[in-house]
Amino acid sequence: MLAKILLDDTTKKILTWLSPVNFWKLNADVFKQKQPGTGEWLLQHPDFLDWVKGNKGAIWCKGGRE
Repeated sequence: MLAKILLDDTTKKILTWLSPVNFWKLNADVFKQKQPGTGEWLLQHPDFLDWVKGNKGAIWCKGGRE
């Protein structure tokens, strides 16, 4: 389920100026293609769990292209 965010007119204009891409629609389309279990390894990784608990200031999640 995607959260709907209400934006005022000024915010909408700024977002359109920054990028004409409808991020919310694009995100919904990509989300529909998600395979079950995608990203579960990250959510269970000790470094991520430490970060969630506030034990790490930042974590670097780098995507790769192979």
